[in-house]
Amino acid sequence: MTNRLIETLADFDALARAWKTLPDTSTNPLLSHDWFSAAAGTLHRDQRLQVATIWRGQNLVAAAPLVEARRSV
Repeated sequence: MTNRLIETLADFDALARAWKTLPDTSTNPLLSHDWFSAAAGTLHRDQRLQVATIWRGQNLVAAAPLVEARRSV
């Protein structure tokens, strides 16, 4: 297994086809690649994107989409 960190929206969008093979992404719209892409591009566009992915060969087996939100206190 290999892990990869995705840090750009373009690289994240390139995961769309592989993302659809993950469990539950076709039945739960909040787990879909489209939803996360839209959120990253609109709600979090000024924040640093970090999507942790795990691959078994060429197959995506896990993904954790995250953003780094900096806030002044």
